[in-house]
Amino acid sequence: MISDDDKFAAYVDHPRYGRGPRYTGLNPDCLAPDVSLHWNSTSHREIAQRFQALTGQTWRVADQWFHTTEVKRIPGTAVVADLTRQSRATVQVTHYFDLDRICRDCSRPFIFFADEQKYWYEELGFGLDSDCVRCVACRKPRQVIAQRLKQYNKLLNLPVRGIDENVELADCCLSLIESSVFTPKQLQRVRALIKRVSHETDSTTPGSYNDLLARVRVIEAAAQSNTRNGSQ
Repeated sequence: MISDDDKFAAYVDHPRYGRGPRYTGLNPDCLAPDVSLHWNSTSHREIAQRFQALTGQTWRVADQWFHTTEVKRIPGTAVVADLTRQSRATVQVTHYFDLDRICRDCSRPFIFFADEQKYWYEELGFGLDSDCVRCVACRKPRQVIAQRLKQYNKLLNLPVRGIDENVELADCCLSLIESSVFTPKQLQRVRALIKRVSHETDSTTPGSYNDLLARVRVIEAAAQSNTRNGSQ
């Protein structure tokens, strides 16, 4: 018999919740009338069984309407939900379960923890229609990119920018190019910002100015190399 330590040893480690399930001893019956699980914690078959148990009628919606065809919840890991803190939904969720998942990006197994879901849906205000399809290691770079894009748009739309804000805007733009969110064509904007900074500063060329120029040259060299390789 494989122990939990062995089974979950290869799972992606979450910095807050760990690798393995967080057992609570709570395992509510998904068919009970006072229990309503999140769609990511149940299956089409269970939904059909619950519908028939409550109404006496046959559930006639096709499988493809649901995101899961098999149960991914880990028994004994349920956490009670606070319905008053969830965003408004047609059907509220009474319990969250730890869910056994495979990351969409890296294909490694991970757990979407019940406590993490509670945080998402009750603290952060995520809608109950949202779900977690990437492990925490793959989500982090995306979160950083989202933050950089948000800051880029904020700085870009300022009516007036000082030297520090132009440097930060150039840095954000370069980060987004390096992450392949923007194309190297955006280097024209970065060079214009660097030129403006060089004209506005009274001091000797600052370190940040040199750093930005160095990153521009690296990106331009890579783009030129890719162009040459593509034409061969």
